[in-house]
Amino acid sequence: MSTLNLQASKPRRRLAWFVWLLAIPLFVVSAIVVGVGVRESQDERQVQMELESLRQAGQPVDNTTMAEWFERRTSSAGTVAWDEILYLAASPVVQELSDDLPIVGHGKLPIELIPGSDWPDAAKVAEYLQQVQPVLKLVHAAAKLPTPVWFPLQFDGYDTFLVGWQNSRCVVRLIALDAEYACYQREAARALQDIQSIEATAKAFDSQTCLVGDLVCKALRSHAHLAIHRSLQADIWDQQQLSELRSLVAEPPQIEQGFHDVMASERAMAFAAIFENPLQFQQIGLKSNLPIWLLPSGKMRVIEFYASLQESVASFAELETLAKRYDAELTQLKSGALTLDGSHLVLQAMAPSLDGYVAAIERQENLRRLTLTAIGIKQFQLAQQRWPTQLSELDQVGLGPADWTLLTHGPIGYEATPEEVFAWGVKQNQSGGVPAQRPNQLDENGDPNTYQLVIVR
Repeated sequence: MSTLNLQASKPRRRLAWFVWLLAIPLFVVSAIVVGVGVRESQDERQVQMELESLRQAGQPVDNTTMAEWFERRTSSAGTVAWDEILYLAASPVVQELSDDLPIVGHGKLPIELIPGSDWPDAAKVAEYLQQVQPVLKLVHAAAKLPTPVWFPLQFDGYDTFLVGWQNSRCVVRLIALDAEYACYQREAARALQDIQSIEATAKAFDSQTCLVGDLVCKALRSHAHLAIHRSLQADIWDQQQLSELRSLVAEPPQIEQGFHDVMASERAMAFAAIFENPLQFQQIGLKSNLPIWLLPSGKMRVIEFYASLQESVASFAELETLAKRYDAELTQLKSGALTLDGSHLVLQAMAPSLDGYVAAIERQENLRRLTLTAIGIKQFQLAQQRWPTQLSELDQVGLGPADWTLLTHGPIGYEATPEEVFAWGVKQNQSGGVPAQRPNQLDENGDPNTYQLVIVR
């Protein structure tokens, strides 16, 4: 071969090596891309299978199935009646009249509810209640209708507008004020009807429609408990009326099932944003200052993460353990490395923390047990003409240790004097056991400590 040919072949060999150097990584990258694509395609099919499996099990997974799920769990018999009540109770006229009154406005309740005592706001309260009597009558009538109530909600993931739930607070505050005034006037029948209507209002919205909706429902029900606590200071009840009050709080809630139902609806709202509404999905990321994307493998990870909330639990203790494990995983996700599938950012922006919600469940159940115990104490006193020396004596009126022991704080506190008795639990966010000493009648805000302390006369 000539020198000229050798010199000409060198660039060609260099070019060939250069092509091979490019081709090998390109081939590797292409193989990886194809492999990832195949895997993501498989994950997308798995996502659709998981969603379909949930649909077949009657679980909501999007806006359409959420609407169907809500309709199955509710009754439309009271829809028109409750829509009118919500509109009237939240109207500007009703709200403006109530601004300086207790419960419905910024006014203060008397420290104790003593019928006929000096209450500076009594005349203003009476005038206001007379003006809103038409609304109260509508509530009392609606209280006889089936619950929970169906409302024409437009389900749209996390943008679902729960207007009825928000306005329901106006309704129960209005009834609670009437119950307070009825006790002050010693109108036991009127007070009983009011308390029953507060409970009926809570039941109207007790459809476990997402976490926020359930928290509102718990707040509504608390008004019934606190009204009973206040009423027991007034010594207005007979045995029949006490039995009716007790029926409102006697049945323990299905805590574990309620939790699973709320989490099922919460999951559906998240899935609706992820799988149905890309714009809402991106807006959630913008509000959280997070760039959001989600590959099919990330969708599967999100599905698996929410599935952990549907694990079977047989007690509140197991529910607490489940929630703590879930929150620990969520915290780890938020502090961990970024995942290429996008699930890290999605869960960081959308998955709810459960610590506060489980605490609310416990507070509600502790409040129910305190209310039930206080009613039982008054029933015992009317039957025996004396106060029980200790709570174990309440077995004579059908209450056992499970009724007068809080979920995780131990037995309810109890102290008796000749004229009155005191039963108490724990503050709303208190850890540890029930205080050995009776708490103050006023809370840290200077308001009656009705949540923690019940005075029975």
